[in-house]
Amino acid sequence: MLRFMGWVWDAREPQQAEFARSLQRTLLARLNWQMALDTRGAQCFLTGGHPSAQYQVLPHGAGIVLGTLFEQRADPVDDSAYRPAIIEPRDIQPLLNSQGRRLIENYWGNYLAILCDEHRSGICIIKDPTGPLPCFITSLHGLTMLFSSVSDCLNLGAFSFTVNPAYLRDRVSGRHETSHGALNEVRPLYGGECLHFDFRTHPMTRTTRLHWHPLRLAYDTNPVEHPAQAAAMVRAAVRACTRTLAAEHDAVLLRLSGGLDSSIICACLADMPSRPTVTSYTYYDPHGPADERPWARLAAAHAAFEHLEYPFDPQTIDLRRRPKLLPSVYVVSILEYLDLSKLERQLTADRGATAIFSGDGGDSGFCSDSIALALVEYLKRHGLRSNALLLATQISLYTQRSSWQVLANSLRRWFRGQTPADQQEVQETINRLAHPDLRSRTAVDSTPVHPWFRDCDETPWALMRRLGNLPNPMPYYDLSADPDTKTPEVVAPLYAQPAVELFLRIPLYVHFFEGKDRGLARDAFAGMVPAPILQRLWKDRAPGFLEEIVSRNREALRELLLDGVLAASGLLDRSATEQALSPMPSKSLVVPIELFSHLDTELWARQWMDGRHEPGIAEP
Repeated sequence: MLRFMGWVWDAREPQQAEFARSLQRTLLARLNWQMALDTRGAQCFLTGGHPSAQYQVLPHGAGIVLGTLFEQRADPVDDSAYRPAIIEPRDIQPLLNSQGRRLIENYWGNYLAILCDEHRSGICIIKDPTGPLPCFITSLHGLTMLFSSVSDCLNLGAFSFTVNPAYLRDRVSGRHETSHGALNEVRPLYGGECLHFDFRTHPMTRTTRLHWHPLRLAYDTNPVEHPAQAAAMVRAAVRACTRTLAAEHDAVLLRLSGGLDSSIICACLADMPSRPTVTSYTYYDPHGPADERPWARLAAAHAAFEHLEYPFDPQTIDLRRRPKLLPSVYVVSILEYLDLSKLERQLTADRGATAIFSGDGGDSGFCSDSIALALVEYLKRHGLRSNALLLATQISLYTQRSSWQVLANSLRRWFRGQTPADQQEVQETINRLAHPDLRSRTAVDSTPVHPWFRDCDETPWALMRRLGNLPNPMPYYDLSADPDTKTPEVVAPLYAQPAVELFLRIPLYVHFFEGKDRGLARDAFAGMVPAPILQRLWKDRAPGFLEEIVSRNREALRELLLDGVLAASGLLDRSATEQALSPMPSKSLVVPIELFSHLDTELWARQWMDGRHEPGIAEP
């Protein structure tokens, strides 16, 4: 997969220039790196990557675009693949004048752009809004370092990083939407963010600004409210994004769960005029009471795709034999690396696949995660009308509350706005193991600090749910594999920028069409997805899967959590953790997902602290 490193420095400073030359010599001594940009005050180097995800050099020495880039278009019901974008000479000046804003408005993809103005008086670095290619930033000796994989940065031998205790506190308290840097010396370049270097000042100055604002899309004064129009646009956008992202691949894999979202992507891949060879596969619990395989088989058969089934047996999982992972800037889920990534790598090699497609982004994009807030948005847009009571009744069927409770809560949030107390009940179910002092602090202070939300007057819980995993940089590389090993890119068309922007412009209550979970999506893909899948309003969640893993790994979990960084730092409640992991019957209400969240955080912290417990957590 494509990886990059680059640096920006003040060319008027001899020490910075010498440091840049030293980094260049170190990097180019490794034969698999190539220089993609070499200009006054900036260099960029690349390695790996599918041929469709490389880079293009911009005319007139105006910089480079790393990754994939496609042209935006105006027709909302055109479902053909988007055209790959080639930046022409006439496009350069508008891009430079807007400091990259035009790039985000007129193009989309999975890219990082480095723009250099003709007088070499400044450089802009722009991250696309929703693509998974990460960009992280650190500084040393006045030089600003850009990288996509922290392992590459560490291998240079010049950088070292320390854990930010604020990030650990947020993780343990259940606040995963934090923008506190996980590492004190590293920060991400967020989606739609521009990092600008001004060489006209001395010393060189560095500023950031946002060019993409999801809040403005979600509260558009001209929303798409007509269900038929919205359904046609959703169908076209998802088909177009899927066709575009699959077009450069000869063979792909498809994670097919049998749920609605992956079945929609399955149908869109099958509907391509010239499609790649698709192999679908499904994981299942061989001992579980619920079984997704009949639904996955139905979707695969409807698309005429090869379909494979693999058992993921919780009774065979031994956390003491967990794989060793490469360092990561943020916490990653160990569950994803317990046999699954190895199996996918083998399947990729067997089928010659270069990408894995998934339905990720459907829960958030089609608003399954935010049904409870649909009436609040309706009231904000239309006030208290007769339809509000019907909508309250429909929501009550999904929220285990009465119609009057739904209506009363929605009216309160409409009049008073949303408060931290609105999230407190949810928060309390996922941080029962946090130290009591930490839990009380979280109840008072739960305002998100992500740049997308900093200007909000109130906590935009509905918008945060609708964005899914986008606010937090997600793992892009397989951390269980050698960085130079060929691994497939995981592609999620429902997180593509045109799809996300359209989903946000459609109000929650329209997504909840006919009072059904993902009702609009069901209507949009009628005739493409098998009718039984569209009609099924539940999903078999493999109950007991995580509980079985916990039951068989209690001792390992006790050692890792009770003798680890989080407990030694006073972040975990030792007594509550002991009770939750006791082999004896107890009244603990801790859910397994919280245990695994703390396990992920613990393993990540230990890795950065070289096995030390209390020392090594540096204050920012």
